[in-house]
Amino acid sequence: MSIPVGSRFPAYATAMGRVLLSGLDEDAFRAYLERVDLQPLTGHTVRDIEQLRAIITAAREERHCVADRELNQSLRAVAVPVHDRSGVPIAAADIAAGTGTRTLDELRAMVPHLRQCATGIETDLRLVSGP
Repeated sequence: MSIPVGSRFPAYATAMGRVLLSGLDEDAFRAYLERVDLQPLTGHTVRDIEQLRAIITAAREERHCVADRELNQSLRAVAVPVHDRSGVPIAAADIAAGTGTRTLDELRAMVPHLRQCATGIETDLRLVSGP
């Protein structure tokens, strides 16, 4: 899958988007749910608001999220949040792979490495933005 620079995807269908949604407070998340139109991008895309709510709650608790064939039939990904100094997710570190190259378990095994990467980014952000 080729993704041009500047491409945009719906947050509900991506691991990165979901970890960013997990950082919203309840009012902001409720507002998102009220306006989002869960379009089926593949046969695996989440289409139910309550199912999405459960996925985001789990991402909040587990501090990572997986998306399996939801954006593209041949793509799966895992992401962790990158936080600002106040603990708000402002970005995500993500690994995506083709379904034929990595299993979900292999991607989940990369979560500790992604967290280490995210921690490094958070440290760098603190250094460049002052105390």
